[in-house]
Amino acid sequence: FTPAAVPQGDTAARIAKLKRSFDCLDVGNDGSFVCSMKDGVVGSLVRKRIEPVITSSGTIFLRSVYRDRDWIYHDHVIVRVGEKELRTAPLPATSPLVSRREVRRTSSLGSRGRRRERDDYVDESVSYRDADGTAVIEAIAQAGPAVVTMQLSGGPRTFEKTLSDDEKRLFSEARELAALLRGAR
Repeated sequence: FTPAAVPQGDTAARIAKLKRSFDCLDVGNDGSFVCSMKDGVVGSLVRKRIEPVITSSGTIFLRSVYRDRDWIYHDHVIVRVGEKELRTAPLPATSPLVSRREVRRTSSLGSRGRRRERDDYVDESVSYRDADGTAVIEAIAQAGPAVVTMQLSGGPRTFEKTLSDDEKRLFSEARELAALLRGAR
């Protein structure tokens, strides 16, 4: 994807506008940042999605996130755009691109100050920094009105959902933002 030629001042304004669609975190003293999709409900214990992640250098990659009460141990994503199916390669659990952790909510204490087990949740995240992940982002960005479903797979359980039109729009905006950031360097 190459954005149409845009005057330099307009490019900075477009980058600023696109960044507002994402949560962007500063990651260095040099102005570096990383942007990902905003959480629908701040502090929510449940988040199950795939998302584009954009860096200030214009790099874009796919990340899958599963946060809930039980593990699914996913290691790859299957995406269907209309009749077309795309898959990322499964990643080994030992890969630095795979993160699995149990998170405990310490603010929810039962009687006698004891933490309640049912308030624990798990957080699984896998980053796909290869051509498979890029192909998924590209396909979703170009999906238009086609139905897009995603499945987190690889473990004993899977999770599947249909992407909303808003989520599909964010993939298009992420792709445009990454291209503009690469061109602005």
